[in-house]
Amino acid sequence: MRAVVRALSGAAPVALHSRAMRVALVAAVLALPSLSAAQAAPWQRAEAVRGAVDFNAPGAGRVRLTLESAGAPQRVVVEHRGDTPRGPRVLGAGTCQTPCALYVTPAALTLRAEAWRLRDTELTLDAPERPSVLRLRAASRAQWNLGVGLTGAGATVFLALAGYALAAQTTSGASLPTEAAIGGAVVSAALLAAGVPLLVFNRTGVASLAVE
Repeated sequence: MRAVVRALSGAAPVALHSRAMRVALVAAVLALPSLSAAQAAPWQRAEAVRGAVDFNAPGAGRVRLTLESAGAPQRVVVEHRGDTPRGPRVLGAGTCQTPCALYVTPAALTLRAEAWRLRDTELTLDAPERPSVLRLRAASRAQWNLGVGLTGAGATVFLALAGYALAAQTTSGASLPTEAAIGGAVVSAALLAAGVPLLVFNRTGVASLAVE
């Protein structure tokens, strides 16, 4: 990183505090892709109807859904929701801590799982018609946040260099020094190589779903 700064400040035809660099930094900030889309959607709470089905106990027309975690135990809430004249309502629900089992209605279900130091899992799934085992991913919140930071830093370095090169060429006709280009590319690639795997390995969701 120091080599990149020295190259940009010493060898570049335009100084770091020049108009070209200011344009490049603004472009990098505005162009940095947002990673918020990878986060789970906020849990939308809904009221339960009177006489809602209790998924914690066996019942006619329901199937056993065994819940497991790929890591630390997770507290899981499973709900069957439906539209009513008063809006979406919970028709059936159950809560347990993995490993555990709920007896669910074979329908579209809403699931939320949470645990200390893990990312919250929020998803919808079609409940199987036969007893099944659902295994949830155990995504580390700390590792995910680190991956977001490293990936964002790598993208910022790349965009800053690209924006600076474009702005410098536009304002003075000069090109980015080779040393700065190579150094920036190495730093950007290293940050991305460290950050992207953390995002991939710490996704939330279902690790596996198998019929018993």
